[in-house]
Amino acid sequence: MHRWGFIMGSIPQLLVGTGLWPLRGLVAGGRRIAIAALSVMCVTMFLFAAMTVIGQSIGPPFDLFVLAPACVVATSTTVCRGAIRGLLAGLATLYVVPIAFVWVPMETSDSIGGFRIFGLIAYAAVGSLWAALGAVLLRSGATQGQTSPGS
Repeated sequence: MHRWGFIMGSIPQLLVGTGLWPLRGLVAGGRRIAIAALSVMCVTMFLFAAMTVIGQSIGPPFDLFVLAPACVVATSTTVCRGAIRGLLAGLATLYVVPIAFVWVPMETSDSIGGFRIFGLIAYAAVGSLWAALGAVLLRSGATQGQTSPGS
């Protein structure tokens, strides 16, 4: 459990944060507020990964309380259209759902307090959407030579 949590809480966050950091200007469509929101998301992922490495196991998902609003802001302020905006909207939704999941009564949840459902949403579905966003950016060819503002 500790090794699995360590892997789930560190490697994906580092990969997504590292991949998103240089492309945040592209994903944001050049809008400063969207770039700032995406920067907050990257820093949050790095800090969550550091917390996981220091604790040597995945900790409470405090990152969701920052990732959810930052992703909503990034989605609502980006000027990108099409697949990029759609995937950001999906990510924003999937980051908000686990927070809202707190209000689901234990009787209607799964037998271990909703942790299976939470894990499927917060880790599997969110990870799939991040991978899809990376594939869209890679396929568009827009990532060739792309640098972020200020780098």
